[in-house]
Amino acid sequence: MFRFLSLIPGVHYVYAGIIGALIVGFIAWSVHEQHVGKDREDKIIAASQLAAERAAERVIHDNDVKHAAFVAALEKDYESQHAADLAAHSADAQRVRQLEASLTHALLEGSGGGPAIHGGGEGGTGSGAEGIARLGDTAAELADADRSLTTALGMCVKDRDALTGK
Repeated sequence: MFRFLSLIPGVHYVYAGIIGALIVGFIAWSVHEQHVGKDREDKIIAASQLAAERAAERVIHDNDVKHAAFVAALEKDYESQHAADLAAHSADAQRVRQLEASLTHALLEGSGGGPAIHGGGEGGTGSGAEGIARLGDTAAELADADRSLTTALGMCVKDRDALTGK
């Protein structure tokens, strides 16, 4: 076998060594590029995820700012509506007191000529004027409760619509 190898000129051994070194070098370079490419892909994926997270944080922050501004406006609107409700309640109470005074005066004077009104609630005690006063107070309280609930419901609906984007 060594005789056969001795027939090959030495230059061919050099060429074979160079070709072998090139093949080994190419394989090493390919493996290295795969690792470098994988690292590049990992960096690109990490950068895109970071950019997406930052964009999402900006959108969330913008939505939070918009909602906070809307809630502030909603609270201001609620306060103004509540003040209007209080004024309406005061006006209702004043009308009830005037009606009570005129009915009490009519009952005391006996101007109707008919039978006197007697209170029937709570064991039948009390005069007709007291019954009218209680009825008027109850009506004013119910009207006030209705206005308050309507205002609160309106504010809840507006807040819900702001959160859901309607």
